[in-house]
Amino acid sequence: MPTVQIPINPEQGVLVRSTAAFLGLVIALAAISANAQLDPGRAVSAHYQSAVDLEQKGRIDDAIAEYRKAIHDTPHHADSHYNLGRLLAAKGDHQGARAEFLQAVQLCPDDPDYHNNLGLELKNAGDLEGAALQYRDALRLDPSRPEAHLNLGNLFYLQRKLDAAEKEYRAALKLNPQNAVAHMSLGNVLDDGGSLDGAIAEYKEAIRLEPGNANAHYNLAIALAKKRDPATIPELRRAMELAPAWPLPRVQLVKLLKRTDPKEAIDACHAPEPVSSDPDLRKLCAEIVGSQGPAQPAATTKYPSTITLGGFSGPANGGYSEHPVSSPKAEGNGESGRTSTSLFAKGSGFFLQRDYRNAATYYQQALDLEKKKPMLSNEYWHVLVDNLAMAYGIPGDLIRSKEVLEYGLAKDPTYPNFYYTLACVYAEMGDLDHTLSNLKTAFHYRQNLIAGEQMPDPRTDDSFQRFKNNERFQKLIASLPSD
Repeated sequence: MPTVQIPINPEQGVLVRSTAAFLGLVIALAAISANAQLDPGRAVSAHYQSAVDLEQKGRIDDAIAEYRKAIHDTPHHADSHYNLGRLLAAKGDHQGARAEFLQAVQLCPDDPDYHNNLGLELKNAGDLEGAALQYRDALRLDPSRPEAHLNLGNLFYLQRKLDAAEKEYRAALKLNPQNAVAHMSLGNVLDDGGSLDGAIAEYKEAIRLEPGNANAHYNLAIALAKKRDPATIPELRRAMELAPAWPLPRVQLVKLLKRTDPKEAIDACHAPEPVSSDPDLRKLCAEIVGSQGPAQPAATTKYPSTITLGGFSGPANGGYSEHPVSSPKAEGNGESGRTSTSLFAKGSGFFLQRDYRNAATYYQQALDLEKKKPMLSNEYWHVLVDNLAMAYGIPGDLIRSKEVLEYGLAKDPTYPNFYYTLACVYAEMGDLDHTLSNLKTAFHYRQNLIAGEQMPDPRTDDSFQRFKNNERFQKLIASLPSD
């Protein structure tokens, strides 16, 4: 979960209340009959499997009820608590989710996944110290997990513990030096700590690994600007090229050119939609060109595939919004800030900063408006739906992510990225059958990609790592076309 909600006082938080829950669990375990303890699969097979089947069919409330029945019959079954917690979190019952995750950890303290996911939920609740304990336990059980180091590093970054964050990011890179997100996160820490040359080196390495990463080009540009390096402008322009719907690089470029080259600044103000609707850009450009607004987009403008991430890999990179969304209501009497294009632009800015919760807020509003009055081009609409699904899915709201993708497929049943992202969702749910069928369909429709897009590689996608040694998964991957 890459962002943190409203913090709570850890001394009054779930870890204190969990002590009573643990005591209650011990009493409940003592009351289990000898037969149930000797044959835990008997009751599990009746309700647990039923819950799994109901969840796969999308009947979430019924699945929750069945998981509760499974827990009633076999309160010692850790997976029942864990899966119930996962569904409660997806429905927004985070207090209930934390209680179930805590029960799962108590019952099966040697499972690093339980600790890692409990850490994510505690972090989401604002209990950063509790989250750190869980991440450390996950690493104690399995020190070879770079994602656990990244999660712990992100937590330290939130706490402004830069030295500790740097240590975790470097540990993640030692395990996986090809992780561009880790290099970018390390660059942010070094930049904040005053090691500008080190930050620039990390951003450049992230770009070497992912040349199409607009966020890395933007971060590099900001670092270079502090050194008055002339390479700042080319990096900003590259970020603009890679993500034309992200207003921030263009805003920074116009600010930079405003005093040094007003003519170039005016040219930079002529932006395609949805960037031209960005209020910050409008205000800045109005100071330069008077009442003349940014130009309308050319009909041939393409939205690059690089804005759409393949799957749910990677944590937040440390670039948190300075202007969090406080209310979905529009301010004032005008409608200029409430078009689907302007909301799409805002969401894309947050998405590229890996602030997925704010991205989902704006993307959802944009999609709601599109349902009433379509304004986006066909290409932008597909990116909106795919990015919204990922903005929900990356922090763990898999149910809503699945619903968005199913809506997208109802409108366009031949777009491959919808199937690919849906395969990622099912993989995160642990559903191998639906993962395989959606992956196969995604590559079947690969010819329908938007111009400039490429199919992601499922062999390197973190979402599918749990199946990497599965024979059926390996067989499907080997059969997928490479063109």
